[in-house]
Amino acid sequence: MRLYLIRHGETVIGPDRLYPRGAGLTRRGAAQARSIAGALCGLDIDLIVTSSLRRAYETARPLVRATGVRPLVMPSLNEIYVGSLWDAPAEAIQEVFDSGWRPDFVRFGGEDASQFEARITGAFQHLVQTARKHDATSVAVFTHGGTINTVIDHIHGRPFTRDFSAAPNGSISLVQVEDGRPEVAYAFDVGHLAGG
Repeated sequence: MRLYLIRHGETVIGPDRLYPRGAGLTRRGAAQARSIAGALCGLDIDLIVTSSLRRAYETARPLVRATGVRPLVMPSLNEIYVGSLWDAPAEAIQEVFDSGWRPDFVRFGGEDASQFEARITGAFQHLVQTARKHDATSVAVFTHGGTINTVIDHIHGRPFTRDFSAAPNGSISLVQVEDGRPEVAYAFDVGHLAGG
């Protein structure tokens, strides 16, 4: 089984440097989504999965149209939950950025790194089981940088510690699962993007 983990395209960012609630793709992000579809169209994609966040679904849309494969939405693949960070005072948001963007949003009612890692590890196992139930051998998974980094770290036996920006917008990472064992074939490929 091949799992193509795709980070959503470039997304609108607010003046506070956060994705606004319900943020969609920029023009560049929409072009990245079309490039992703072009790269994956010839790979016999038989299952498309997206997180429940708009930026992931909008990135999947060109591939959905090209293949006719109806997407399955898995909210468990969403990015780390930041809670009420959007509503926090500017100083609190700045403090998050100044701290190196460590994934700890418990004080805002969100997740910390260990909670996020547990959710994503479980979501990955569920994803593999779901693909098996659908007899899928080539799966396109539209999700987020933190999610992809956590999956890769999990496969390599490391706790989630990566910078969220390690996965470029529109990048594709391939995880192959054989005999129940996942292996990372490649990570964060952007060769399909214009200027890749």
